Amino acid sequence: MSVLLDLQKFIEAYFYCHKCPIYTDEKIVDVHDYLFNPKEAQIPQIVSRLNGRTGLRLYECFMLKQGATNYMGQWKNNEELRAIWLTKLNDFKAEQREQLNRGYIRIA
Repeated sequence: MSVLLDLQKFIEAYFYCHKCPIYTDEKIVDVHDYLFNPKEAQIPQIVSRLNGRTGLRLYECFMLKQGATNYMGQWKNNEELRAIWLTKLNDFKAEQREQLNRGYIRIA
């Protein structure tokens, strides 16, 4: 019975993440280090807590994936850019809390 419940929970999580905007945001990279990964047949999945208060880590990951090397000047001098990434960070953390509450993930 436990395996059946785990399978039901996995299927629920699988479809949930396919509707979640965080997964389709092209600027958010490395989602599966912190959120449910539908390609891993495990429930709950062990993930890391996303730390930070400014969104800089998310911004850095995105810029590095783009091949950018000199991006910190932009970060330091652009308040609007920092506000955008802070919003992304807050949305990401809210999603991580939601998935914890639903039982899809556990923090290592």
